[in-house]
Amino acid sequence: MIWKVSDYIVDVLVKHQVTHIFGYQGTMIAHFVDSICKNENIKNHSCYNEQGAAFAAVGYAKATGKTGVAYATSGPGALNLVSGIADAYFDSTPTIFITGQININEYTGIPTIRQHAFQEVDIVSTVRSYTKYYVQIKQKEDVRYELEKAFFLAQEGRKGPVLLDIPMNIQRELIKLESLRPFIKEDRTDDIDVEKIAQDILHEIKQAKRPVLLLGNGVRKNSEGSFHLKQWIEKLQIPVITSMPAKHLFTHEDSLYMGYLGAAYGNRTANLIASKKADLLISIGCSMCKRQTGIHSSKFAKEAKIIRVDIDKEELKRNVHEDDSKYCLDYHNLLTFLLKNTDFQINSNWVSACLKIKEKLNTFDTDTFLAEPNKFIKIICNTVQEDGNIFVDVGQHQVWAAQSYDVK
Repeated sequence: MIWKVSDYIVDVLVKHQVTHIFGYQGTMIAHFVDSICKNENIKNHSCYNEQGAAFAAVGYAKATGKTGVAYATSGPGALNLVSGIADAYFDSTPTIFITGQININEYTGIPTIRQHAFQEVDIVSTVRSYTKYYVQIKQKEDVRYELEKAFFLAQEGRKGPVLLDIPMNIQRELIKLESLRPFIKEDRTDDIDVEKIAQDILHEIKQAKRPVLLLGNGVRKNSEGSFHLKQWIEKLQIPVITSMPAKHLFTHEDSLYMGYLGAAYGNRTANLIASKKADLLISIGCSMCKRQTGIHSSKFAKEAKIIRVDIDKEELKRNVHEDDSKYCLDYHNLLTFLLKNTDFQINSNWVSACLKIKEKLNTFDTDTFLAEPNKFIKIICNTVQEDGNIFVDVGQHQVWAAQSYDVK
């Protein structure tokens, strides 16, 4: 079967359940945009600029759990995507960014030349530090391999963005599907004894008098993992705090939820329980950066043993205490054994103490005369329906919203 490359790319997007795509038209991406508009199974959103398209794709991915896709033309169009690409990288958001590029035959072969052709920018090198994978497709026969690899890497392990740079002459080429090589992922065999790790963690919880669970952005809402995690929390009856990005994992009515952590901007309850009261802190999918622990992280939770579970081995190089227990693995694999082997509940007096702290500190914050912006957020909260979506920029208003918007 013969396909035009740009038509084939859009067909692959649809097969990966991408129903909405975001971008801004330009000459070097025109064939791809034309193919989008001819396909009835995907809706094109032409944004005001490429930066807006990039952030829209990130928002789509966060809202749906599917891979978000944004496109731009070459040169300045591609460069305008970079802020959104970096956002996807730091927020671990599965996204694919497709950029148009000058025709292959326009490259001069002179490596020291400043620009090969009109509106040409080496976007692949530009995003090297902010993507999981980046490539320029130079042969039409590679299109299937690179597309399948992009979707795999965007969702595999710690999720994140991928960039595919596609020259205009490649987009308009014709291909035979049977001539395209597939991407075949490598089978990885990890020698990690997950059951032993689960048993060690449960042993530490049993020994502790004041254990607390800390969940970060690595735990995704509405995933199978978050469902089982909540089952485990209820079974164990352990107090839970989150990072700010993971605040949405719990509603304000969840009795075991004690707020989100943040040295200067977090909930007083979460900060006090984690830093001063707990004797064991189990962190899952949380970076535990300085904004969460404070600048002097060694002083954070000084009386607590810290156990950290993270899929990203680089994050585990960030020390909180010198003697942290660290496990690099997917928490989904751990949950099966945690659920199966949990045959006890922690001391109910500890949960009661946490609830008393929560009640007293929440009352203090509500009554203070400095809390007018927070009261304003409460009014907004009371008018929004349960399925409403709240979006914030970065700044003081983000802090007010995080502190005072009740997740429903």
